[in-house]
Amino acid sequence: MGTGTPPPVTFPLSPLLHSLRYFDVAVSEPSPGVPQYQEVGYVDGNPFVRYDSESQRVEPQTHWIEANVDQEYWDRETQIARSNQQINSRNLDTLRDRYNQSRGGHTLQWMCGCDLLDDGSTRGYDQDAYDGKDFIAFDMATMTFIAADAAAQITKRKWEHDGAEAEHRKNYLQNICVEWLKKYVRYGQAVLERREPPMVRVSGKEEEDGILTLTCRAHGFYPRPISLSWLKDGEIRDQDTLWGSIAPNSDGTYYTWASIEANPRDKDRFRCQVEHASLLQPGLYAWGEPGGLWGRWSTWWGSIPFHLLILLFFLQKKNKGKDGYYIASGEDRQQIQHCGGPVAPVSQSLIPP
Repeated sequence: MGTGTPPPVTFPLSPLLHSLRYFDVAVSEPSPGVPQYQEVGYVDGNPFVRYDSESQRVEPQTHWIEANVDQEYWDRETQIARSNQQINSRNLDTLRDRYNQSRGGHTLQWMCGCDLLDDGSTRGYDQDAYDGKDFIAFDMATMTFIAADAAAQITKRKWEHDGAEAEHRKNYLQNICVEWLKKYVRYGQAVLERREPPMVRVSGKEEEDGILTLTCRAHGFYPRPISLSWLKDGEIRDQDTLWGSIAPNSDGTYYTWASIEANPRDKDRFRCQVEHASLLQPGLYAWGEPGGLWGRWSTWWGSIPFHLLILLFFLQKKNKGKDGYYIASGEDRQQIQHCGGPVAPVSQSLIPP
């Protein structure tokens, strides 16, 4: 992302209360550590369930889901995940034929989920990708599908033929997904509604050309939404700022950064402003001044990278929207009524090669 690109980390703090996301990845050539199919569910960015083609079971990833659901839940979720695995495998074949590709390594990705906003409204996402490139996405506002290329237009025409597919997805995103998101938030309230303030560090590095790069790093914060802005003489300089993604630490908190180039003589005119739900008012930090909670800064270096699933999903990534998720694309399937939440599978149909 170049200088001047709208920042991915400065979306409004107040509207988003909670989110539910499911990320699915299918690969045509599995390898050690990369199963043929993976599915991970996240609540507020925290993994809570996981399935892969090697274990063949949906398994808990956090204690609060394990403590609040019964065996019927796991059996039902496993049935849905196994069906999704079969569908994704068949659709990899379909798309290889459609793109006239030989057999080889290909990847199919799907992201689906919903958000609960503080005004009581909701929003939903259903987006698919093939080989890391946009394929098709559902636009719930217009009840249409956005096709990325000619191959995706075939899928778009099928799914928009009688409106049933759009209604099916809208029902899931507006009703079923939101219902289960609220349940999950109740189950994990102690974890999901906690507030942990960011630890902030400002550093500077002068390049050979004499330009000073100031970097503001925030880590250890929860919940995920945060805003980092560089100020010069009190004026926000978003047009000159470069932002990093908001990424998870191994302890369930997050870290991110923002940098700006400056004349070394002007370094004292710059401040990093940090806004977060855990702070009563925005914090201001300057290079060389004490700031943030320094005691745990070293833990950032030990953070575990994003789950392999997300690395695959964001392969060949493009610019993302304000909520941090990418437009993804899709396989030729009538999707199972599952981004999450135990619901029965629906009948499947594939577009012929």
